Amino acid sequence: MRIMIIAAKSIISWAGVVIDSQLSLSEHVASVCRSGYYQLSQLRQAVRSSSVDATKTMVQAFITSRLDYCNSLYYDITDELM
Repeated sequence: MRIMIIAAKSIISWAGVVIDSQLSLSEHVASVCRSGYYQLSQLRQAVRSSSVDATKTMVQAFITSRLDYCNSLYYDITDELM
């Protein structure tokens, strides 16, 4: 019979949500900000050839989709993380 040893981790990522051992969501918020900043910088290339209205729509859709994913996690989040 083989004995399996499972190492504990202080931070895990599951279904796009980063969970730390304290369940504080600070790592998740940092991850969302990092990926959002990168994706907004990629969106800049499309904005150069779009109208102002199309640009507004793209940015609003992007931000809404990022905040709407797993939005129940943000319930009762601390002001510090907002």
